[in-house]
Amino acid sequence: MNISKISCNNYVCNTNFKGQNSKTKVENSETKPAFELPNSDNYDYAPLFTDPNKGSKLQKEYKAKLRGVCFDKEDKLHPAIKKKLDDSLFVFEQPDGTSKVMTIKDAIKGYIRPSREIDGEFYHATFVTEDAKNIIENGFDPKRIKRTEFGPGFYFTPSEGDAMNYGSAKVKARIKGNCGHIKGKFYEKINNYKTQEAVKKFVGMKSVGYPTQDIEREVASSIINEYARNIISQELGYDCAYGAGGGKACFVVFNPNSISDIEMF
Repeated sequence: MNISKISCNNYVCNTNFKGQNSKTKVENSETKPAFELPNSDNYDYAPLFTDPNKGSKLQKEYKAKLRGVCFDKEDKLHPAIKKKLDDSLFVFEQPDGTSKVMTIKDAIKGYIRPSREIDGEFYHATFVTEDAKNIIENGFDPKRIKRTEFGPGFYFTPSEGDAMNYGSAKVKARIKGNCGHIKGKFYEKINNYKTQEAVKKFVGMKSVGYPTQDIEREVASSIINEYARNIISQELGYDCAYGAGGGKACFVVFNPNSISDIEMF
C-alpha cells in the first residue's frame, strides 16, 4: 500500500479568522511530529457500487487507519494533536451572541458554570439491545459517543419515563461526581465545519473523494469530541453537567469513571 508522509509544521493557519489568513507561532521544543496517513486513493468509491461488501470493508479500514494515527491503542488523543488544539485560535460565538477569537477551552468555559455535587440513579436509553448489553459488560465507551447537543458525553435522564422517549433498550446507573450547568445546546458552536477543516489541515487529511472525505471529517469530529471531553472532565473538573434547551433536558456524563452500578431495566 502506498503511504503518504505528512508533517505538521510549527505554525497553525487560523483559517477561522474572518478575512484573514495569518499564522500564529506555536511554541514547541519537541521534534516536529510526522503523521503517516493512508493513501486515500486506495479507498475510493468504486467498490461501493461494484462490490458493496468490499466497499464497506475498505471504509472501515480507512477509518481505523486514520484513528490509529490520531489516537493511541487506549484511544487517547495523540499528544502532538492535543498540543496543536491547545494553541490554535478560532472564532467562536459566546452565550451573549458575540463572536471572539479564542481557544476551544476558553469557548467551552463560557458555556459551563459550576452547579453542585450529585449522587443518584439515572437512566440511559438506546434502540439496540446488543448495545445496552455491551454497556453493561464493558461500560460506557467514549469512542462510541454520538449525541453531542450539550457536549460530547453519555446522555442520561433522572426520569424512567423520559428514558422511554429515547429508545427501547434501557439501562440504569449510579452517577456520582461534580456536576456543572450548561447554557443551551452550545456544542454545535464548538465542533463545526470550520473547526473540523482546521483539524484536517494540520493532521494532513486532504481527500477530495467519496467516501474518504466524509470519513476524514468524521475522524476530525471525533478528535474534537475527545479533546473537548477531556477539557471538561480533566481540566475543568466536571464529571457531568445538566443541560436544557430546545424542549429537551438531560444530564451529560463526560467522565465514564463517575458511572457505576450499571444494569438493565
